[in-house]
Amino acid sequence: MLACAALLLVACSGDPAPFTITPERRIPVEVITAASAPFIESYRVTAVAAPDQVWHLSAEVAGTLAELVADQGDRVAKGDVLARFDPVPFELARDIRTAERDRARVRLALARKTFKRQQGLHNQGSVSDSILEEAELAVKLAEADLKLAELALTNAGRDLENSVITAPADGEVTRRFPEVGAVVAPGQPLFHLARTDRIRLQAGLSENQVVHVRAGGEARVAFDALPGETFTGSILSVGSVDQPGEATFPVEVDLDNPEGRIRPGMVARVTTGGRALAEAVRVPALAVRTTADGPVVFMLSEGAARRVPVTVAALVDESAVLTSGVQSGDRVVVVGQAALKGGEKLEVAAQDGKLVGQRGVPAVDSLP
Repeated sequence: MLACAALLLVACSGDPAPFTITPERRIPVEVITAASAPFIESYRVTAVAAPDQVWHLSAEVAGTLAELVADQGDRVAKGDVLARFDPVPFELARDIRTAERDRARVRLALARKTFKRQQGLHNQGSVSDSILEEAELAVKLAEADLKLAELALTNAGRDLENSVITAPADGEVTRRFPEVGAVVAPGQPLFHLARTDRIRLQAGLSENQVVHVRAGGEARVAFDALPGETFTGSILSVGSVDQPGEATFPVEVDLDNPEGRIRPGMVARVTTGGRALAEAVRVPALAVRTTADGPVVFMLSEGAARRVPVTVAALVDESAVLTSGVQSGDRVVVVGQAALKGGEKLEVAAQDGKLVGQRGVPAVDSLP
């Protein structure tokens, strides 16, 4: 009885302890709604502008340079005179060869006349066979001498013609070597002439890139020296490596330059279209986590984080292009995913760049 009374007294002496429920912890995150769209990969490489064609003009004759008509930096048209050698030695050689040809013609005429006379005498029995044969051989020798004289005259005329250096095509003189009065030998360089109304760019692409590039495709070109301007060129050729183990494959781009504003030697930034994907999803690159099992993203599914393996096709402008794992309409965690492992309860603070509630969490810009 005493024990029961004591227990009753204790139970009535104080207030009952309150019953509390601990709220479930949720991790605040920001998400975007995935959307799929066609994607064309772009490859960006640097290249150096070069002339479309270059001619290295050398002397074909020996002589003294008498006149320089063109200088470095001059623009010339096809057929324009660039330089002249002293013509006197070449004119003299031509005149000598002309006289030698005329003399050979006279000798041939005399030889033929002699042969005809000896032939008549031979028919009468007055001349032996050997004398007639000698007369015939004299004609053949005179014919050969005339042929040599004519060839020598042609060569002398060619030398006189080559004593005037002309432009083989429209272009710009990019280098001049000799000075007036210089004695020049055959083969000595005189000028470098470049066609600059078209520019050639040679870029290098990796083996994974070059398989998606075709000749005839379009390329966008920008130059540091011409800020704010973009030029459109065409892919002229897609080549192969010369030596095994080379890191890049040559791709040549042709570019119109009618005003000559693009100068050979300028550094260009070339962008070409590459692999085309019919459907792909772009998410911020930071949304993709690299794990031992490969890249993953976390998606919001029924209020919880779901870990999803993905395939990253490309990284473009701080975005990851995904070809598997994420579908259009999925909500992908783009902020807060670093603390996730999968299965955690989530609270959405912002979605598609718009705040949810009044938490004041910065919104993430939605991707275009």
